[in-house]
Amino acid sequence: MQNSGAANVKELNDNNTLGYMSGIRNNGPDKSEYTIATHGSYPAWKAFNQEIHPSSVGNAADYVQFQAGGFPYYLVYDFGIDGSDEDIKKIVSSYTITSAGADMKHYQTNSNASTLFGSVYAPTSWELQATNAGNGHGVGGEPFEDSKYTVLHRVENDVPRQQNPVPLQVSSAIDTQDYVSIPGLIRSYQIDNTTAYRYYRLKILSAEKSADKKCKIADFGLRAGNASYAGFITIRNKFTSDSTG
Repeated sequence: MQNSGAANVKELNDNNTLGYMSGIRNNGPDKSEYTIATHGSYPAWKAFNQEIHPSSVGNAADYVQFQAGGFPYYLVYDFGIDGSDEDIKKIVSSYTITSAGADMKHYQTNSNASTLFGSVYAPTSWELQATNAGNGHGVGGEPFEDSKYTVLHRVENDVPRQQNPVPLQVSSAIDTQDYVSIPGLIRSYQIDNTTAYRYYRLKILSAEKSADKKCKIADFGLRAGNASYAGFITIRNKFTSDSTG
């Protein structure tokens, strides 16, 4: 696994993970630029490393955190090239987005819960885009402009909402959140796609408490059957939800 564009680089001899990944900021509403938008301790590769580490077992929280520049943000996956310098292309027929905070200890006290539920920052609106165009932009060569991508799936206002089991109010800079955002929730989406692409990117249009200009994703999984994927979750405590759209 090779990380493109962040200070923290993780290299693994893992045949299940290919290509380059990055978390970058926008250059207006319909274009990205190659400027890193992620927290230094929570770079893009943490959305693709196939694990979500519960902090209760002594590991650091494992998610990508966008926080620089404001929405939209772009989470990019490039399958790269093979040994013959040919593009590696995959047909993605489904994908998953997993929320941060998958650790049951967060439910042990109201204080823990209040802290956690106020900082899940799950994405709520986004587009899954794909392209085979390359024009020299960025490390992997993916284009910046939305116009050069095909929109495979679009989601609007999909809030991972659960009514509060106990009285709980979560505050941000200008608003409050009167529901529980489920930590570790896995949202799954089937898409109608028969084209193999090299570049896939998640254009994140909004997240919970959007005024804070933050978004966290613990795992972004691109899947084509069971044979090829970028992201597979290994986790002890998780909640699942199937969605279509």
